[in-house]
Amino acid sequence: MIPGESHSFSALIQENRKEFTTLLVLGVLLGYAFYFFQTRSSDEGSEVEEHGVLQMENIVVNDYVETLKGWQLKGEKAVVLEESRRMRIEKVRIWIYVPYTIDDAQPVVEVYITADQGLVEWKDSRVTLSGNVVMNRRDGSTIFSETAVYDSSLKSLTLPKPVRILNTGHTLEGTSLTLEIKQEKLKLTEPVLIRH
Repeated sequence: MIPGESHSFSALIQENRKEFTTLLVLGVLLGYAFYFFQTRSSDEGSEVEEHGVLQMENIVVNDYVETLKGWQLKGEKAVVLEESRRMRIEKVRIWIYVPYTIDDAQPVVEVYITADQGLVEWKDSRVTLSGNVVMNRRDGSTIFSETAVYDSSLKSLTLPKPVRILNTGHTLEGTSLTLEIKQEKLKLTEPVLIRH
């Protein structure tokens, strides 16, 4: 190392000691300001997310068209987001009636579905079920999948992921399934007969 270089570096520090001290103090102040505003904004964000939330247990939701019941849903726990008009439900059971029923004592059930979770979207007239979806039909068949979407305005049920259908004497698999409840039409995509 050249002796003149170290001397000039220490001379630079000596000459600009005030500026270096000022920069150090400003850096510390900016660091504290950033930390303060960052933690404060995250606290305020969580309050905004929780605004308008209603939590319930053992819920029952009935959907009516005029005086006739279209479907009924039960769940263990639910969280309602009032502003978005959505309800998230755990351990869902849903009964879809054909085409509608007025008799609450002896309803005619076309489809009965259970799932781990459900999302009711009133704005879109849609119920999305996910996790271990099991659908029992009036014809005796049982359908397994991971996701099901019921559109109550169209009276259609869509299972967009792979499905397995068990019926007396045979088992079918497919990549997706659509059930038009009112017309009683079932469409299985890419069906494969596993057992007959």
